[in-house]
Amino acid sequence: MKVLLVGEYSGVHSNLKSIVGNKADVTTISDGDGYKSYKRDINLSSEYPWYYRSYMVHVLEFLGLKGLRSFYLDRDIIRELKGHDVVQLINTAPISRYGSLANFLLIRYLKENNKKIFLSAVGDDFTWVSYSLNGSFKYSAMDRLSFRTLKSYLYSLKYIYGFGYRILDRYVLNSVKAIIPGLVDYDIPYRGNTKKTTLIPLPIKWESYDKAIQLYNEHVSDVMVEKENLIIFHGWQKGKENRKGNDVFDDVINSLKDDIDFDYRVVSNVSYDDYLTSFTDSTLFFDQLFSYDMGMNALIGLANGKIVFSGFEAHSCLDEYPSIHTIGINATPDSKQLRKNIELVLRDFNLRKSIIRNGLEYIIKHHNPAVISDAYLEVWSKNGQ
Repeated sequence: MKVLLVGEYSGVHSNLKSIVGNKADVTTISDGDGYKSYKRDINLSSEYPWYYRSYMVHVLEFLGLKGLRSFYLDRDIIRELKGHDVVQLINTAPISRYGSLANFLLIRYLKENNKKIFLSAVGDDFTWVSYSLNGSFKYSAMDRLSFRTLKSYLYSLKYIYGFGYRILDRYVLNSVKAIIPGLVDYDIPYRGNTKKTTLIPLPIKWESYDKAIQLYNEHVSDVMVEKENLIIFHGWQKGKENRKGNDVFDDVINSLKDDIDFDYRVVSNVSYDDYLTSFTDSTLFFDQLFSYDMGMNALIGLANGKIVFSGFEAHSCLDEYPSIHTIGINATPDSKQLRKNIELVLRDFNLRKSIIRNGLEYIIKHHNPAVISDAYLEVWSKNGQ
């Protein structure tokens, strides 16, 4: 099976290639997901002309014209993207350097020159943004949208108000054989669509999975909680504070400094490879608020034996993990509850030990790369021509 994975979102496609690559001929093409610079086989991260300014990018984005120059420069690369059995897109506008028109031209070419197209629903698109703006979630990353915060939400709002994005969305949804959600946050808005498959958990690389098994067998939870100095790691994406609640984490942890002894480290906007080495000696791992489910960063934190503060809303009902504090801390926008949970973990030795061990067990049970790769191959194979 010849597979083309188009676009990137937090390493989903680069990880997927690493676990499916021994069962299929897989090629990745993307812009690396911006500054994170995820590995890809074919690079589409051409630079903006020197005379571009940030406001010009936003204007072109909402006019649907962003990236037309890049698309023209990439034309020789794009012409070679044919003859694949499977093409999978990361959301309905998979190349973030392109606007609605350039993405439409790309996807139309892929549809005409390859067998089957699938959608990986793991990022912003019209369906998720509109569902969030309608207040259908108990809380979501769109909740802090206001006139004051408008600039930080322009990327998401383009899917609703940008020229051509609704047409692009309909075109993609009509063209794909199936919609594959990777998180509960994206599974919920698509539940009314008959093309939606069962949720397939996010793929992690074999080395991350093997690391989780190793740490579990070595009883790393005993070592982590016995450390004299607790280290709190906070991965802060500058510019996304309103969506992820980094400022809330920061305010809460600073309010605890006089009461509890710990080291607090903030890492911002580094490449993914640098990010992976920045939290190795930490015990607590701050990911994000406003999410129901764990994203890729939270999963990597769990696999490395960290106590992760992220979206565990969807996991509190699992029979084997009946407590909300069992595999990680469900971090919600409620700052008082967040402070209470952080203080509870910092003060309770046995709770830290239990969460670390159960988090590793969760990764081992639910994110086996062999199971996840087989799930993708089954979806790709069983859907018709």
